[in-house]
Amino acid sequence: MPVIKKIIKNCVYEFAKRQRRCARNKEHIITAGEKCLVIRESMKASKSYCVPCAKLILSHAKTTVEKLCNNVGIDK
Repeated sequence: MPVIKKIIKNCVYEFAKRQRRCARNKEHIITAGEKCLVIRESMKASKSYCVPCAKLILSHAKTTVEKLCNNVGIDK
Protein backbone atom coordinates (compact mmCIF):
# COMPACT_ATOMS: atom_id res chain seq x y z
CA MET A 1 0.00 0.00 0.00
CA PRO A 2 1.37 3.48 -0.85
CA VAL A 3 2.51 5.78 1.95
CA ILE A 4 0.17 8.66 2.77
CA LYS A 5 1.81 12.04 2.09
CA LYS A 6 2.26 14.26 5.15
CA ILE A 7 1.32 17.86 4.46
CA ILE A 8 1.93 19.11 7.99
CA LYS A 9 5.49 18.48 9.01
CA ASN A 10 8.35 20.18 10.76
CA CYS A 11 5.98 21.84 13.21
CA VAL A 12 6.24 21.08 16.95
CA TYR A 13 5.57 22.54 20.36
CA GLU A 14 8.60 22.61 22.60
CA PHE A 15 9.87 24.31 25.72
CA ALA A 16 12.37 27.09 25.05
CA LYS A 17 15.83 26.34 26.42
CA ARG A 18 16.76 30.02 26.27
CA GLN A 19 15.02 33.35 25.78
CA ARG A 20 13.74 33.92 22.24
CA ARG A 21 11.75 36.50 20.34
CA CYS A 22 8.56 35.55 18.54
CA ALA A 23 9.07 35.47 14.77
CA ARG A 24 5.61 36.94 14.13
CA ASN A 25 5.90 39.83 16.60
CA LYS A 26 9.42 40.77 17.75
CA GLU A 27 7.96 42.53 20.81
CA HIS A 28 6.77 39.17 22.17
CA ILE A 29 9.43 37.51 24.30
CA ILE A 30 9.50 33.74 24.83
CA THR A 31 11.27 33.07 28.12
CA ALA A 32 13.35 30.01 28.95
CA GLY A 33 11.07 27.13 29.94
CA GLU A 34 8.02 28.63 28.21
CA LYS A 35 6.13 26.61 25.61
CA CYS A 36 6.45 27.79 22.01
CA LEU A 37 5.61 26.65 18.50
CA VAL A 38 8.67 25.89 16.36
CA ILE A 39 8.40 25.61 12.60
CA ARG A 40 11.48 24.25 10.89
CA GLU A 41 11.78 25.79 7.46
CA SER A 42 14.94 23.92 6.46
CA MET A 43 17.62 21.75 8.04
CA LYS A 44 19.26 24.84 9.58
CA ALA A 45 16.50 27.42 9.81
CA SER A 46 13.59 27.44 12.23
CA LYS A 47 11.25 30.06 13.63
CA SER A 48 9.73 30.22 17.09
CA TYR A 49 6.31 31.63 17.92
CA CYS A 50 4.83 32.55 21.30
CA VAL A 51 1.59 30.84 22.35
CA PRO A 52 -0.77 33.73 21.45
CA CYS A 53 0.75 34.02 17.94
CA ALA A 54 0.85 30.22 17.57
CA LYS A 55 -2.89 30.08 18.28
CA LEU A 56 -3.53 32.56 15.45
CA ILE A 57 -1.26 30.64 13.05
CA LEU A 58 -2.83 27.28 13.88
CA SER A 59 -6.36 28.69 13.70
CA HIS A 60 -5.63 30.02 10.21
CA ALA A 61 -4.11 26.66 9.19
CA LYS A 62 -7.16 24.83 10.54
CA THR A 63 -9.48 27.04 8.47
CA THR A 64 -7.37 26.41 5.36
CA VAL A 65 -7.42 22.63 5.87
CA GLU A 66 -11.18 22.66 6.52
CA LYS A 67 -11.74 24.54 3.23
CA LEU A 68 -9.60 22.00 1.38
CA CYS A 69 -11.53 19.13 2.96
CA ASN A 70 -14.85 20.72 1.99
CA ASN A 71 -13.64 21.14 -1.58
CA VAL A 72 -12.94 17.40 -1.93
CA GLY A 73 -16.02 16.28 0.02
CA ILE A 74 -14.44 15.14 3.29
CA ASP A 75 -16.71 15.52 6.34
CA LYS A 76 -15.30 16.76 9.63
